[in-house]
Amino acid sequence: MSQAKPTDRLSLALDATGTIVSCIRADQWSNRTPCPEWSVRALLNHLVVGNRITARTLRGEPPPPREESRRMYDTDQLGESPAQAYREAGAELASAFSEPSVFEGIFQAPVGKVPGAVLLNLRLTELLVHGWDLAHATGQPATFPDDLATQALAFSTGSSAPNVPRTGRPFGPIQTVADDAPTIDRLAAYLGRPVPPISPRTNMLDQADNERDSRNAEERFAALVDAFADEPGVTLPHQDGSRGFGSTALKVNRSIFAMLTRGHLIVKLPRDRVSALVEEGTGGPFDAGKGAPMKEWLTVWSDDVDTWQSLAREALSFVGRAGSADEPLRD
Repeated sequence: MSQAKPTDRLSLALDATGTIVSCIRADQWSNRTPCPEWSVRALLNHLVVGNRITARTLRGEPPPPREESRRMYDTDQLGESPAQAYREAGAELASAFSEPSVFEGIFQAPVGKVPGAVLLNLRLTELLVHGWDLAHATGQPATFPDDLATQALAFSTGSSAPNVPRTGRPFGPIQTVADDAPTIDRLAAYLGRPVPPISPRTNMLDQADNERDSRNAEERFAALVDAFADEPGVTLPHQDGSRGFGSTALKVNRSIFAMLTRGHLIVKLPRDRVSALVEEGTGGPFDAGKGAPMKEWLTVWSDDVDTWQSLAREALSFVGRAGSADEPLRD
């Protein structure tokens, strides 16, 4: 078994926060964040500029003078497509860290001179905690691979982490948090984010809402199944006698093209089509529990039955064609 590279963690963190970024609605960019001085857009701009400056430093370019650095952070770098700006800056950062020599060097960072490995952990921690900030500011679940959050928390509380002033930008005084809170919440609290407790009543109301939404989604999916009942080559849920994963999905040639997961329709489409639909806000990337989104799978946000049927027919056409098995989901 090949050993995981340090940059694998970076890719996972970039993807996890990227999933949150891609699901930010047009009316949410001015929302306030747990970083009091930053809106959602300003916070994402901070991440993008930080990734670009770090990549520049790793390539051996001189760090920008303090005034230039401030101007970069204060100037909007996101353009018309913030999600694309984030992806491009992340790719630049990952490329710079892919050079093995960077882990043998010492680099100038905002906190002072640090080894390459420490600089990587600093970026990982920023990506995770600011991803948490963005999730909470836009009403999304703060879902991150637990091993990444555990490693970031260990780094932040360990002796190799720089002693960063806790002035609130970007990190404030340590906050209290429940011992059994998710690791990403404990990381956020350690870095100064108030983590609101969840009351039993809130849990009961959320559970009731989730159960109602789940019933409605199941009814919509049942209508979708009925619409495909007479389609040639389509296998309906439970029709092939399979059990477990995939047994409740719509399939063609034994490959899933549409399924219901956590109350959302999930469909398989070409990568560029998925990217376009994510950009326009129709849906978001689908994470099958591997810590990174699958590029050919879309989580459909809309509850509209016609939208479900239209996208499911696109998916049937795509999966039914030969050569569309780049990212198969089979039972």
